Amino acid sequence: MKEIIARVRDVGGAAEWTESVVVPDGVDGSEYFERLIQTFNDTFMPGERPRELIRVEEMRKNAIGKHAWEKSSLVTQRDRRGQYDAYRCKNCGITGKRRSLPFAIERDPKYKAKKYEGCPGREQG
Repeated sequence: MKEIIARVRDVGGAAEWTESVVVPDGVDGSEYFERLIQTFNDTFMPGERPRELIRVEEMRKNAIGKHAWEKSSLVTQRDRRGQYDAYRCKNCGITGKRRSLPFAIERDPKYKAKKYEGCPGREQG
């Protein structure tokens, strides 16, 4: 399984956002998102606008050190800096956020110290 990240916008719109899905190995992420966007455009409701795909990337595992990041939020969150997905290292438990660009996870402020750059392994407890 791999997580695929796509940049999307409304057709003719300026605002962009990211969407992510987990797809089985061997499935082409670009083709998958093209079909997903086409299905949305074929079935959107009144008031919704058609969408277009800007680009697709595979989420790099272990974007920071050797942390094994797993998405921990079911829906995209919002704070004063914009939208993000919450992540948690399945090995050591530190948390972080993935914002739109770059597609890397930034550690939460309480984990900014240099000692958290690498993953020490399993969380104690």
